[in-house]
Amino acid sequence: MILRAGTSLSAFARAGFSSLSRRHAAIALFVLTYAAFLMWNPNHGFRDYEILREVVFASEDFFPNGVFPSMGRFYPMFVREFALIWSVYQNIVWSYLFVSLQCVLFAWLMWHLLSEATSRRGLVAATLCGLFLLPAFTNSWGALATCERSVAFYLACFFLAYRAYNERRHALFAIAALLAANAAIYYKEPVFLSIVVFAIARLWIARAEISLRKRWLDFALLASGVVFVGMYVIFAYLPRGPHVYGEQTSSLLKNIANFALNDPVATFLALPLAMLRLRVMLLRPRQAHPLYDPMLLAGAAYALAFLALGIYAPNYWLPVYVFTLPPILFYLGARTKKHSLFWKTAIASAVVLLVANAIPLGVHILSTMKYPGPNSILAFDALAQDLRIGAGARPAIFLDGVAPELTAHDITQTYDRDAYFNVAQALKRRGIAPQSFDLKSELPPKK
Repeated sequence: MILRAGTSLSAFARAGFSSLSRRHAAIALFVLTYAAFLMWNPNHGFRDYEILREVVFASEDFFPNGVFPSMGRFYPMFVREFALIWSVYQNIVWSYLFVSLQCVLFAWLMWHLLSEATSRRGLVAATLCGLFLLPAFTNSWGALATCERSVAFYLACFFLAYRAYNERRHALFAIAALLAANAAIYYKEPVFLSIVVFAIARLWIARAEISLRKRWLDFALLASGVVFVGMYVIFAYLPRGPHVYGEQTSSLLKNIANFALNDPVATFLALPLAMLRLRVMLLRPRQAHPLYDPMLLAGAAYALAFLALGIYAPNYWLPVYVFTLPPILFYLGARTKKHSLFWKTAIASAVVLLVANAIPLGVHILSTMKYPGPNSILAFDALAQDLRIGAGARPAIFLDGVAPELTAHDITQTYDRDAYFNVAQALKRRGIAPQSFDLKSELPPKK
């Protein structure tokens, strides 16, 4: 906005306030509409797991402690919020209301994080709306049984509290930051690595300027990561030893392609920027940003963990955006004419893939998320009826493309990967004993 000759300051201020208010109103309308859609038709659920609907909400022992050694999983906070809600209100509407309110609060948190990184409010608004339409977001907020939604939420709380503590040095902000970081760690295992990297980067950058007494929060974050590793070893690693995390592993190139197509901002902007800032931090630490550079490195560590594990899902990289979007806006939020050819090419590539693939896929997921839940219930009802009609013969149910993991003779333990476990338990809830059928695949079992 340009102040022209003859324009009064009061008129200029009113025009600026009106423009800002319209932008805020548009963003608020977008977020509230999004949250209302999440609430729509909650009795039929989203594209959610049958087991979460029929077992967790029935207060049965499906997630006794969030520890699954056979899958290398240790995430004790998983779905605990819904167990708490269900202990008070035995209606699924309250669970979806919680998800909708969490969506609104997350938008508010991200608005503040992004607004602190750049003064270009239009860019902040576009970034927030784009984030809400990515497959990582629609997959995470479109289902109850996802870790990434809560991880992203608590990481946003963590960074706001951490920044507030560094500005005001109030102990309550430090405690809030530490609690939020630990909540995120125990929702999803790779978060511990990001928190450790963040704390180490912070300690490295501030090692000469800030006394040890003022860096206690960074040491506490580092200790939190170490404690998690110890608990993981005790509860997940020692009971079995080496294990495969996730249902199936894919080639590195395939996973890179998947993430690049669905998360182009993280792939083409966040990761290269993290490498650049790592070089600055190591060679010229006084030129490193004390908050945004550690955030970038933490986000890169989180993203690279899934490439190292060889697993992919559209929602896996959602926490990466909480780590990296503020630094991206801070470093690359200026007009593109100020950037080098490399960054102009990277930004253009990210935008093209966003428009051509990522956002259309996210919108598709958003528009269809209401159907898989009820459709899966109808499918299991029909399958159970067919099995009852064919009583006497032992049928085989094939799950193509999903290799089972053989760990025991009991089907409830043998097929404990997500797809096999969900099918077996869904049929069990309909009166079909697991011993009366076989679950098979065209793929050989993984031992």
